[in-house]
Amino acid sequence: MSCPPTYKGTAIKYYYKITIATQRLGSKVQALRIPIRVLPMPTVIRPDDVPALCNETNEELAPTNPFLETRKTESKLEIALHHLQNITARRRPNFYLISNKRGTVGRFCLFKPAYKLGEDIVGTLDFTCRTVRCVQVSVTLQCEEVLLKKTPPAQQGAQADPEASAPSGKIMTFTKHHEVCLGLKQTQMILPIPLHVTPTFSTELVDIRWQLHFEFVTSASEELKPTEGENWQAPTDIMIETMIWNLPVTLYPTTPQQILQHSGKHTLLIK
Repeated sequence: MSCPPTYKGTAIKYYYKITIATQRLGSKVQALRIPIRVLPMPTVIRPDDVPALCNETNEELAPTNPFLETRKTESKLEIALHHLQNITARRRPNFYLISNKRGTVGRFCLFKPAYKLGEDIVGTLDFTCRTVRCVQVSVTLQCEEVLLKKTPPAQQGAQADPEASAPSGKIMTFTKHHEVCLGLKQTQMILPIPLHVTPTFSTELVDIRWQLHFEFVTSASEELKPTEGENWQAPTDIMIETMIWNLPVTLYPTTPQQILQHSGKHTLLIK
């Protein structure tokens, strides 16, 4: 089933439902529409390249008959779930040196770039290499909805407007982590991914992207340096600068068993 997932955005919506129709003799057709949620799995090009998950059970550890060919065949759903588990389980730490025009703010570490719905995005911030003090930091999980508009061909003699040809995007904010990090050498951020959101996907009409939106509040004020042997008191007013940084991440769907299903009752009255 090659179709976009269920999505309800600001400018576009993908909605799926199952229609059940019935009719009594001599009566009108009665239809019942049940909404469903579609979450497509990542495409597996070659199933042989997907390593199966190891399930250490007593049956697999027991001695087998070498003269009998016992080869377990896996369904397409099991192969897709194994492929999804392999993609989101790869730990590939990426380090980013954060700096502005005044110097280095710190170093950020993201342990992996791909996540499933319901997982936690975990990262660490290291301020030991800083030359500029970071007063506070906030990290927000954002979804960007980019409409892919086809621009009409430019008329002869007319100049193209670069802003008009650029795709327009709208930002939707979800979980957020905020922390005052003045005086800290290291800290971490944990952002849970909701189960009701839509994973990363792209069609001819829209491109759904996910990113981590960072806001670093820095200061070069000398009043923030405590004096040895004295009780330091934070100043009431300091000169600050705000630096914004966006880090893209990829979200994948999760297993159907982990998706919360709202208990609902659908009835159809046949007249």
